Amino acid sequence: MNAAVLAIDAGSTRTKCAVIKDDQVVGDTHWMTMFNFNADDLDHQLKQARQLLAIDQDGLEGVVIGNVVDAQNEVRTQFEQAFDGLPLLYVDRTQSARLKLGPLDFSHYPVEQLGVDRLCNGLAAYHHVNEQNSMIIDCGTYTTIELVSAEGQFKGGAVMPGPLMFESMWTQSQFYDPKHPADVFTKPEMSPGTDTIGSVQNGLYYGFKGMLFEIISQQMSSIRWSSTTTQLLVTGGYGESLRKLLQLEFPKATVKPHLTL
Repeated sequence: MNAAVLAIDAGSTRTKCAVIKDDQVVGDTHWMTMFNFNADDLDHQLKQARQLLAIDQDGLEGVVIGNVVDAQNEVRTQFEQAFDGLPLLYVDRTQSARLKLGPLDFSHYPVEQLGVDRLCNGLAAYHHVNEQNSMIIDCGTYTTIELVSAEGQFKGGAVMPGPLMFESMWTQSQFYDPKHPADVFTKPEMSPGTDTIGSVQNGLYYGFKGMLFEIISQQMSSIRWSSTTTQLLVTGGYGESLRKLLQLEFPKATVKPHLTL
């Protein structure tokens, strides 16, 4: 595979790995992010990824690694050893302030306090959306929002609980029964709820929806953006489910599953 780049995104819950060629993802896989592991564990995961994606290291021109988990910073050396001989760009919170940030203006935001995932989301959105304001909603372990103006200025955003965090009010309750699951994306059959399960489902669905829609509205109005002229890009593990929820009020929301892996 010629002129290909291997991209690895170490997130809070999942580590995603993809082969990118001609600006297109041609193969991807993922595994659960491990917080306590050694070089053998990493070597095993990378070996599986190489086999699954048919990666020929001789055909790679480089490796890009983004690490959002501060506790994993010590694994940088292990990554470098795993890809010895290849150009490697390793980005974590401690290095983001020293990166060349391309066309984006981060002058109103302390880049050293900006998570790598949010930094990359902003850069990727500006690359994909030309001459239009964009809002990026990344729904995974956390739900994050970034706003990038048509002129390339990073406007900031918001961080809130992801679906599993929000649902934990129920799943970690003493009343939780796995026979009666409830989640943030299923609209209740009845509202108000007429029993405990129905009431929980009302709280999860309308609570998550209300939180998300209110924050979107507040963020846009505070910088005087209009939803009709702002491109909503949805990404993350729950991207497609979130798009369906957003389409109730934002029908032009677009899913970009590989915005930043």
